[in-house]
Amino acid sequence: MERKSRVTIDMTPKEHMYLKMSCASLGMSMREFMIQSAFEKIESIEDEYFANKARETLDAIGSGKEKVISWDEMKKRVS
Repeated sequence: MERKSRVTIDMTPKEHMYLKMSCASLGMSMREFMIQSAFEKIESIEDEYFANKARETLDAIGSGKEKVISWDEMKKRVS
């Protein structure tokens, strides 16, 4: 069995009840909801980060600060 770690989140009783009721209406446990929500948020942040990096790279190419080479040239370099 895989070892697990524990995370504790402090919240008010009102927040806890709202979360519990919301999860029940979604048909999922609070644990499932919190894990799914956390990983969806991480993926969203990563997507935004990589989109920004791609935009910066394309801008650098467009402005001439970055150079590009053809696919054929790249194949020659790695052969």
